[in-house]
Amino acid sequence: MLDDLRAAQSRIAIAEVAAMLGLTTNAARRRLAEAVELHYRLPATWARVRSMEVPAWRARRIADTTMALDEESAEFVDQHVAPLADRIGPSSWTS
Repeated sequence: MLDDLRAAQSRIAIAEVAAMLGLTTNAARRRLAEAVELHYRLPATWARVRSMEVPAWRARRIADTTMALDEESAEFVDQHVAPLADRIGPSSWTS
């Protein structure tokens, strides 16, 4: 029952974000996943976004790339990419 309640709350939150940002529910779900990735697994990159040193769109691209990585790999990316995130693009992340 608790899992059902959490799932319902999650669907409501996604719908609310979608409505506020004018996105589809799938786009809102992705946006929220990227935000969670940044906050919890990419804290250095997230700090640079919050200080307005890195545009959110760049941080979301980094988060999208790291979601498939394990915790240790995401931490490595955060340590090495965050200092350069304002001036490098995705092609640099995979080289």
